[in-house]
Amino acid sequence: MDKSKRSHLRVALTLIVVMAVSILIRMPACQSNGFHNEDAAGILYSAKLINQGGLPLIDTLELKAPGSFFVTAIFWRIFPESIAAVQILGMVWSILAMLGIYAGGRVLFDSRAGLVSATAYMLLSPIMDSMDINYGAWMITPMIWSVVCFMRWMRTERRSWLFIAGLLLAFAGLLKRQGAVLTPLLFGGIGYLCYTRSKETYLSRFGRDSSILLSGILVGFLPILFFYLVNGALVSFAEHYFFSPGGWKYLDTLSWDEKSVRLVDGALGFLEYGSIASVLAVVGLIGWV
Repeated sequence: MDKSKRSHLRVALTLIVVMAVSILIRMPACQSNGFHNEDAAGILYSAKLINQGGLPLIDTLELKAPGSFFVTAIFWRIFPESIAAVQILGMVWSILAMLGIYAGGRVLFDSRAGLVSATAYMLLSPIMDSMDINYGAWMITPMIWSVVCFMRWMRTERRSWLFIAGLLLAFAGLLKRQGAVLTPLLFGGIGYLCYTRSKETYLSRFGRDSSILLSGILVGFLPILFFYLVNGALVSFAEHYFFSPGGWKYLDTLSWDEKSVRLVDGALGFLEYGSIASVLAVVGLIGWV
């Protein structure tokens, strides 16, 4: 066996070990039909509603993005309708996110960096254990892969990667609205690449590449828009998803003291779950640039 094949074999075996540890961490949740996160109750209720002919956001008071409802509803049409079954799906989903971290590290640096990143993600990311099947756990997988595809586009300038990045970005946003935070970053990345590498007129190149990313985003929204259209609720869906009137009404019921408590809680949550990832991301970005 030559050196290249041995290297690929070591990478594959290491990834298998990391995935095995991830399964070991999540397995207890996959053997229980109890709710381990409050978001799971709302997600599974709305999934059941879809399979019974109802419309989330229309027939129920629901403030969250509906993507995970549809993922779970489709899953339940094929596999047993149980919490434990969805936990197994969540475990596979989290492993796909970890593999995305590996792929991102490999695109930026090499396979070794990808393995280190994947291992760190497995050990430190809350979706590998404590955050269970909440909205963020669903969102993060297509969010990660959207960035990976975007980085592949930056490396190769093949526009198919840019389209897929937009498609996955839309999927992430449908799973949780905060996925849209990537949108200005990706458009900013397009602007940076056009400015530093393009031999064409800046506006011409930026406009063409931006339209490809945007077309991927629009195509990503088409299935759910079509679903609500055929059910006669497209306008209501757009109002609830894009403007969330129920969310604003809920905020109006809170005093400023209550809002302050929630802001502090969000900041503490970021320090617990997001600070390490953010530092690693900044260090990686500095090393890449």
